[in-house]
Amino acid sequence: MRHRHAFSAGFTLVELLVVIAIIALLLTLVTPTLFKGRDEANRVACLQKLKEIGNSLQLYRSHHDDKLPAASGIRFLLTPWKSREIDNNERVARIYQCPGDRLDSPFDEETGEIRISDFDQADSSMISYAGRDTRAFPIKYSESGTQLVGCDDDEGEANHAIGVNLLYADGSVDFVLFEKLEIASPEDFRVGPDSTIEKFRVVTND
Repeated sequence: MRHRHAFSAGFTLVELLVVIAIIALLLTLVTPTLFKGRDEANRVACLQKLKEIGNSLQLYRSHHDDKLPAASGIRFLLTPWKSREIDNNERVARIYQCPGDRLDSPFDEETGEIRISDFDQADSSMISYAGRDTRAFPIKYSESGTQLVGCDDDEGEANHAIGVNLLYADGSVDFVLFEKLEIASPEDFRVGPDSTIEKFRVVTND
C-alpha cells in the first residue's frame, strides 16, 4: 500500500527572510510619506488654532478701546481667556495646544483639569505658542497689521518639521518655511532675545 506524504505549508527560512526584506523595504518607502502627511495635517490644524486665538484677541480689542492686551508673552495670548472674551471651557482651551507639540498642554496630565485657568501661575509648559513681548516691544498701532504677536514656540522639538506658523496683530496668520528663513533645521529655530532672526525677537515663551 502506498502512503501519501503530507507537504508542509510553512515557509522556509529563505522565504521568510525574503518576506521580511520586502516588508522592511515597504516601510522604508511608506514611513516618510506618512510622517510628511501627518506633519502637514498638524500644521494646518495648528494654523487654524492660531487663527482662533487671533480672533479672540480682536474681540478683546473691540471691547478695550481698540487696544490689544498689555500683558506680555504667553499671558498676551491668554488674556482673552482670562477676561472671558472667549468661553472658558475644555474645547476652547484646546486652541492653545498645537497638535504637533507633544510637550506642552493646557491640561493637567493626572486630573485633566485646565491648567491655564490659573492665569497668574501660567507658564510656557501650558501652551504651544510664544506671545508678544509687549514690555520690550510695545504694539505700534499705526502698523499693527504687520507686527508679529504670536507663533509656534521653540521648546523641546519644533512643533513642525519644515516651518513655523505665525500670528499677526490684525488677526491674520501665515506659515513660513524654515528654508525661507535660512534656518538649517527645526532645532535651530529660536524666539526671544536669543533668536538670530530679528522678526522672532519680539515674541517670548515667558
